[in-house]
Amino acid sequence: MKPIFIAFFVMALLAVGCSPRPLAVRKLDSIDPEVLVSAAHSLNSRALRKEQIYQYNIPEGDWPSIIRDLKPKIVQSTDYGTMILFFKWVSKEQGFYIPPAGYDPTKHDQSDNVKYEQIRPGIFWYSISG
Repeated sequence: MKPIFIAFFVMALLAVGCSPRPLAVRKLDSIDPEVLVSAAHSLNSRALRKEQIYQYNIPEGDWPSIIRDLKPKIVQSTDYGTMILFFKWVSKEQGFYIPPAGYDPTKHDQSDNVKYEQIRPGIFWYSISG
């Protein structure tokens, strides 16, 4: 019984440390990236007009189906784009970032705590820690 418990404990520890990135990126293979980018831009502009604030957590009922199908934890509208979060805990978050058209965060916003990687046209994987 003890070896089974130890094996389960080790697997649980490994699972906690796993990144949500591979699964999230695989979900993009089944959708049209242009449709996702368009939906995110539309959602973002509507939310900013409605709330007129810097950052807004969009209620799940307002998510377009293409975003809902990705099964994110949180979708945020900001004045610098749409964040589709798959992981958020204390000072760490990871997910898709869809910036305004033509903006490339890899050329402007990289730091020790914030990383961006383009994974599809107009879609970036981002990770914030610290």
